[in-house]
Amino acid sequence: MAQDRRWVQRLIDEERAPAVWMTIVAVATMGWANIVGAHTVHAVQRFGASVMPLEAVVSEGLLVVFFFVAGLELRHELTHGSLNTLRAAALPVIAAALGMLTPALIFVATAPAGASAAWGVPMATDLPLALALLAIAGRGLPTEFRAFLLSLAIVDDALSILVVAAVFGSALSLPWLGATALLVLAYMVAERRSGWVSGPIAVLAWLAMLRTGIHPTVLGVVLGLVTTRSTDAIRERWQPFSAYIAVPAFVAVSLAIPVGAEDVNGPLIGSLVAARVVGKPLGIWLGASVAKALLRPRGAMPGRMYAAAGSVAGLGFSVSLLFADLSLHDPLLAQTKLAVILALLAAAVVGSLAIRPLRREARGR
Repeated sequence: MAQDRRWVQRLIDEERAPAVWMTIVAVATMGWANIVGAHTVHAVQRFGASVMPLEAVVSEGLLVVFFFVAGLELRHELTHGSLNTLRAAALPVIAAALGMLTPALIFVATAPAGASAAWGVPMATDLPLALALLAIAGRGLPTEFRAFLLSLAIVDDALSILVVAAVFGSALSLPWLGATALLVLAYMVAERRSGWVSGPIAVLAWLAMLRTGIHPTVLGVVLGLVTTRSTDAIRERWQPFSAYIAVPAFVAVSLAIPVGAEDVNGPLIGSLVAARVVGKPLGIWLGASVAKALLRPRGAMPGRMYAAAGSVAGLGFSVSLLFADLSLHDPLLAQTKLAVILALLAAAVVGSLAIRPLRREARGR
């Protein structure tokens, strides 16, 4: 239990500085894009298009590292953390699933015409930002609350990548999928015997994955899950690259959009804010309540704590931008990305307010 508490606290502490850096990158990128204009932005994003455009290098390359780290964190939770038994895992898994389904349904029901294709945008929790909010505004919260939110967000990442694989792939190539599977098996053997060999094999697996028709970020989670040798040390090696380079680079490429008054789509913003601020905590509370009623797990928290965790989980950014890029085109794409930013700000305020009573309760014990 003490080891699990240290793991949770370490992850929370790690995300404070990267969250600040990502915010700086986002603001600077949007400012730059509005100064230089759409033509220059498009030229930069398409740089290197004869081989692989810059935006694809980032979204299909660097972002794989982010999901690799998420896969390592999921493996830790499955082997040492709060997901290490089926009974323990059921509550955060059910809560995460309903916490994704509910905001998606609210968004589809309320979104303006044409925007419902972006139903995946309000589903995902941004793990770094959620943990950063806890680091900044959640001091003194009970360990079980922090551990549940961490497990919830990690499961959310895994389910999000399953949605990407199932919905947003192109025509599936079975030969390349088979080649990728063989390379993953080779990676599993290599990383158990000789760590340095596994790196080149992972790169070869990524090159094969690019041709399967499945989004290559899926490979990141798979490789993280099958890694068994010194997983915590490997995570410590790659987490800074993910937090300070991969995710900010994706945010920069994705938010390099000139924004004008015509991109302020009130109904779209309202739908996304409602899906995030109302749908996310409602779905997580419902999922946790169902799991508690059916399974009666030991150490379950009061319902209000699950709702508060759901409010913090309403923070969505990088994976939401990925869903937007995969499902929309301009002008709705630019409008949706602006709505993602505004919904993130609203969710941050609501999440901070939701955990304040819990902090007061914890101090009064």
